[in-house]
Amino acid sequence: NNAGAFSVSQSGTAPGDFGLNYSYKIACTTADTSIAAGEYAILSQALEGRDLARVRKGNSDAKKLTVSFWCKADAALTYGISLRDDDNDRICNSTFNVTTSWNRVSVTFPADTNGEYLNHDNNTSMTLYIWLHAGSTYTSSTFSSLTWADTVWSTAVSDIGSIYANTSRTFYMTGAQMEIGEGATPF
Repeated sequence: NNAGAFSVSQSGTAPGDFGLNYSYKIACTTADTSIAAGEYAILSQALEGRDLARVRKGNSDAKKLTVSFWCKADAALTYGISLRDDDNDRICNSTFNVTTSWNRVSVTFPADTNGEYLNHDNNTSMTLYIWLHAGSTYTSSTFSSLTWADTVWSTAVSDIGSIYANTSRTFYMTGAQMEIGEGATPF
């Protein structure tokens, strides 16, 4: 959905002190500095409803979800992260910082107690997005961090860097996990 291009590979670059030996590497191969409105580049992970039952989304006792991972890049940047309730068309957005050294990112999404529940089946009920590039279609409205709301794509991210800024741009990621609550056991 854009003029830029990147390659994806497994890299032996990782924060080895934590038992992680490999990482997911994205490297820009074609720059795109003229960002059109509808452009985006994201990493996404679909989550099935039956795997999210313990989150109790929509209930008065709904749980927070924490997403964490290790990352680094060729420059200090800000990227976006979103958790979308696909069953009810709701989204919660945030940003994270990446540096040239390995750092652990941890984002805790608040509990959503709005009364709209996830389907407990094997279909996608939530999707995690990591935004590495976005045009004005996704950045043009007021951004509200870590607040659940009806999905409005124009508020998905704000002031993020671009994986396509130049052909030296890289993004490494490893050790991704999702936890119920803050600092709980991953599932």
